Amino acid sequence: MRGLEFYATRSDLTAVLHAVEEKLAVSYAPIEVFSVPPKAVFASFLELPNLGVALQGNAILEQGFLVMAAPASVYVREVPLRKGGRQFSVTQIGNPSSIIFRPGGLFTGESLPGGVFRGHCLIKGEIGTVSHDAASLLLYRTFSDAVRKRFIHVRDSWLGTEALAMFRQGTRLTDNANTRSGDLRPKDDDIFPS
Repeated sequence: MRGLEFYATRSDLTAVLHAVEEKLAVSYAPIEVFSVPPKAVFASFLELPNLGVALQGNAILEQGFLVMAAPASVYVREVPLRKGGRQFSVTQIGNPSSIIFRPGGLFTGESLPGGVFRGHCLIKGEIGTVSHDAASLLLYRTFSDAVRKRFIHVRDSWLGTEALAMFRQGTRLTDNANTRSGDLRPKDDDIFPS
């Protein structure tokens, strides 16, 4: 799997996605399980709901999107349920010419079980692909190049301009607001450009 992890605000993401959409016509399809066949495909990042806002406080649980060349034809897998009925799933498995985009963003929840979280933090985002399809690899390269040109590399992650400023001011950057194990922490030898 190819992947790139980042921390970004809405403004940071807007700069990246604008650059991507200037180079490629793309569509965004929500990744999730639906009770009815999904119809929503977004033609631009400007249409994405809650861009730069983390609603769950956990990178794994945050809304993700398949990104694919526009116009997109999204394969929706029907999943029969043991107890009867069915659900509908949108994943990269049936859409090999796509990439996965999880924006992450600012989480402002008051408290989570266990009481670890008291304030706001920035939840990690990612782009990635498990596909070797040429269209998927082109999308991945375009997205990752846009991130690398605009963000600062700090250890294993990339930080947008606003995310870096928040990091310098002591804002938690994490993959899970309810645990400190996934936090990106400053080290004495960190050198950040001004």
